[in-house]
Amino acid sequence: MSSGGRTGWDGVVSALLRSYVMDLRGWMARIAVGYAVGAVLMTAGVLTVLAAAAVGVVALFHFIEFRLGPELAYAIIGGSLLLLGLILLLAGAAMLRRQLPSPPTPLRQAEAAKQAIIRPTTVRVAAGLDVLQAAKADPMTQMLAGAAAVTLFAWIFASRRQVRR
Repeated sequence: MSSGGRTGWDGVVSALLRSYVMDLRGWMARIAVGYAVGAVLMTAGVLTVLAAAAVGVVALFHFIEFRLGPELAYAIIGGSLLLLGLILLLAGAAMLRRQLPSPPTPLRQAEAAKQAIIRPTTVRVAAGLDVLQAAKADPMTQMLAGAAAVTLFAWIFASRRQVRR
């Protein structure tokens, strides 16, 4: 993850936010593509049912007119188009009614944040600084830990709410 020329905590936070936004963008694109495919299938189904009705009317006309021969062929074609149209309509409706996938979790970003917090602390301890001073979190670390806790509780709440449905 490149920090885009920024250094320090603001670069890490910016990179983590951009990474999560990219994950959300991919999730939303998959949902949009699913709806688009469902809408195309529904449109194809409607058009096919209309074509089947037209062929059925022509077949009925020829059946009445000739009483033998071509009417059976028109009936078979019309019935086949009607069946195909109904299958397409059902497939499109099934695609539009399917359950949405859950949004991506920020686990990758949390892991990167953990590494960004642990690495400087380890370097400070290894450099021979006072252990108590190295263990004490600076204000930015406290703020990131609070944000991580809020995100964790929101994620747990959302996943529990989805399970109850």
